[in-house]
Amino acid sequence: MGLGSLMVAQSLDERQSLDPDSRFSEALRPLVEAALKHSVREEPQFWAQTISPILGSAIRAAVASALRDMVQTINQLLESSLSLRSWRWRVEAWRTGKPFAEVVLLHTLVYRVEQVLLVDRNSGLLLAAASAPGISTENSDLISAMLTAIQEFVHDSFRLAQGDSIRQIQTGEFSLWVEPGPSAALAAAVRGNAPIEFHQVLREAVDLIHEDLGTELRDFQGDSTAIEQRGRAILEGCLQSRFQKPRPRSYWRVWACAATVASALLVWGGLKMRDARRWNRALEDLLATPGITVTGSTREHGKRILQGLRDPFAARAENILARNGISQRDVALHLEPIISLEPTLLTRRIRAAIDAPDSVTVSLDRGALTLGGAASHEWIVSALSAAQKVALIGIGEVRMEGIEDRDLEALRSEIEALKILFPLGSSAIAPDQARLIHGVIPKLRQWIDGTNEIRRVPKVMVVGHADRTGAEAANAALSNQRAHRVTELLLAAGIPSQPLTALAAGPDESSQGNAEAVPPDPAMRRNVVFRLSSKPCATGTERH
Repeated sequence: MGLGSLMVAQSLDERQSLDPDSRFSEALRPLVEAALKHSVREEPQFWAQTISPILGSAIRAAVASALRDMVQTINQLLESSLSLRSWRWRVEAWRTGKPFAEVVLLHTLVYRVEQVLLVDRNSGLLLAAASAPGISTENSDLISAMLTAIQEFVHDSFRLAQGDSIRQIQTGEFSLWVEPGPSAALAAAVRGNAPIEFHQVLREAVDLIHEDLGTELRDFQGDSTAIEQRGRAILEGCLQSRFQKPRPRSYWRVWACAATVASALLVWGGLKMRDARRWNRALEDLLATPGITVTGSTREHGKRILQGLRDPFAARAENILARNGISQRDVALHLEPIISLEPTLLTRRIRAAIDAPDSVTVSLDRGALTLGGAASHEWIVSALSAAQKVALIGIGEVRMEGIEDRDLEALRSEIEALKILFPLGSSAIAPDQARLIHGVIPKLRQWIDGTNEIRRVPKVMVVGHADRTGAEAANAALSNQRAHRVTELLLAAGIPSQPLTALAAGPDESSQGNAEAVPPDPAMRRNVVFRLSSKPCATGTERH
C-alpha cells in the first residue's frame, strides 16, 4: 500500500472515531467561519485591536529572528568578500550559476538546522514546525508522515521494544536527528555535521515542550493550533547553525613578498633618481662647455636622444657625458657643426690654422691676436703667410713682435761673439782677421735676409774699440777708423748699406756698466765687434 493511501485511510478512521461533540463541532464550523468572515468585513478596526496584542509579540519575534539571520549572513559574506579564497568562490558561483551567498554558505558552513518538526507519537501527525530562513515548510507534513512510516517499518521488521525509536538517519550531506518524548518527538533536519551535543539541545527542547504543553499533547485530538502557536518559539531555538571560523594564518610570506617588491621599487626608484641626477649634471656640464649648445633632449625606446650644435674645437660631448657617468651606448648624439666665437675656441682654431708649436703662446685681446714665445724661423715665415687666413675668422690684427726667432737668435749670438783684432796704434786689418771677416759675411747676410723675411727691420752696428794707451782723442779716432775699415769690407762683399752703421765706442766697454766685459789683455781691447738688432716694420719697440 502506498504512503498516500495510508494517510487517506488514517484520516477516514480519525473522522469515524470522533465522539458526538466532535461531530457537532464539525457541523457548526461552516456557520462560525461564515459569521467570522462577515464580522471581519464589517468591523475590521475591532478585530485589528483585538488580535494586535496576540500577534504583536509573534511578529516581533519573527522579525528579530530574521534580522539575526540576515546579520549573520552579512557578516559571513563580509568576512569572505576580500580574501583570496573569495575569488575562487566567485568563479565557482559564476561557473555553477549559484548565488555567491550560497557558495559562501556551502564552503563555510559546519552545520545548520534547516527544519525542526514536532510530531505526535501516537498519530504521527505534525504538531508544529519551524524552518531556517529560505527553507520552505510546505513538505513538513510529508516528512512527518514518512518519518512515522519509517519508524513503524523498523519496529515491525526488527521487533524493537515499544519505547525504542530511530535516533538519527544519515543521507548525503543531510541527517535527520530524532529525539523522542513521552507524547511527541522532535525531528531536526540538519545540513552538515552537527556536534553530538546537539542531542542535548533537542532533549532539553522536548522536555520544555512537554513541561509547557503537556496537557495539550495528552489531549490532542487533531487540532494543533494551540500547540503550534506556543511551541514555535521553542522549535525556533533549535534552529542553530555554526560556520567555520577563519584560522589565523601567518602572513610572513605575503609580508616577505611585499617587502621584496617594496625593496625592488625603492632600488628601482633610487636608480632612476640617480640616473636623473647624473643626466641633469651632464646636461649642465654640456651647457657650460664653450662651443656646445643643446637644443633638445628626448627619450626613445629607453635611449636618450640629444640634439644640438658643437664647434669642432670644443670638448667632445662623449667625454663630458662619460665624466658624469653616462655611457655612450645609452645616448645618441646629433650635434651639428658650428663656428663659435668663444675666445678659448678661437684661440684653438687659430693655433690649428697656423699650426702653432707648444712653445708659441696665442692670446686674444679685443679682436687682436698676439703671438709670443719662441719658434723656428721657418714656422714664423709660414705664420706670417697664414695671417690672412686668421683674419677670415674674425681677427682684425695679428701682432708677432713678441715672438722670438730661435734660428736668427742663434745666428745673432754667433755673429756677436766674433772679434776682429787690430795692432797697437793701427787700423790695418791683418790677413788672419780678414779671413774672419770674410767668414762672417755669409752669416751676416743670412741674418739680414731672415730678419727681412719675418717683416722686421735689421740693424747691424760695427763697433770699434781701442786700449787705454795714448790720448783719449787719438783712441776715439782710431776706434772710428777701425769700425769704418770693417764696414768698407762688408760693403765690398755685398752687404747692403741700409742696416750697416759704423760706431766708435772708445777705449773699452766699461761705459756700459759691465766691468767684467773689459778684456784683461790690452791686445784684446783693440777690436771691432758686431751688435745686431731688429724692430717691426711698423712703429714699435726695438728688440735686441
